[in-house]
Amino acid sequence: MAENGWLSVAALAAENPSKCHRPSPEGSYSTGNPVPILTGSGQGNDISFHTPVPDTVLMAIIHKASVTPSKTALIEAWLDGRPWAGRGRDQVLGKYRFDDPEGEVGVEAFLIRRGDRLLHLPLTYRGAPLAGHEDHLVGTMEHSTLGTRWVYDGTEDEVSVACFRRALNGEQSQADLEVWEGGRLVARREQQVLLRVEPGADGDGAGAAHGGRLVLPHVLDPQPRGRSRLRARWGDQQAVVAALS
Repeated sequence: MAENGWLSVAALAAENPSKCHRPSPEGSYSTGNPVPILTGSGQGNDISFHTPVPDTVLMAIIHKASVTPSKTALIEAWLDGRPWAGRGRDQVLGKYRFDDPEGEVGVEAFLIRRGDRLLHLPLTYRGAPLAGHEDHLVGTMEHSTLGTRWVYDGTEDEVSVACFRRALNGEQSQADLEVWEGGRLVARREQQVLLRVEPGADGDGAGAAHGGRLVLPHVLDPQPRGRSRLRARWGDQQAVVAALS
């Protein structure tokens, strides 16, 4: 079930289907109690839990729909105007999602290679403009199911920031991915990126580092440091994407 200490929510859901929260047809995201990120030794079923597992497994619902402009086009145009992003062709290495417990905001993070820089770009998708965040607007896109979506830099959106803080405290996992069309489930997507929480160089390994300052950089060179770190793995690569100092 686990591989080198990484565990997908899908595996947990497969073992506990009655505990999976099913989405309502009206909402774009499911709600429920968060599930901690699980780590272990990686040998067979030898899994250790940093915190007890709640009763609900979260699912991020992806509508089978067209989006204009594409997310990659929107990201590329926005990065072109950011001095920290560097220059070069964008290569999306992977992406993952968190679930908004209120079921209102989409939270998706991209790992991108641009030139010689490794970038981490959390985004939020909203159904209306976020007041006071005009400087953090990445752009808008038209979703064939949900209508106009306002896309924001997730490092400055309180919903996304709260997701990362809960993840680092062992209180929320990345969301499993379900594709819905016409009010019914049509597919489940494998995770491109797997996450785990680990004690940092400043931690004592005794558990999650509650409180502290969230470190959520766009550029992962150097990688963020702290008492608790969120490590992402895609393919044979990995990097720390967030930390609590």
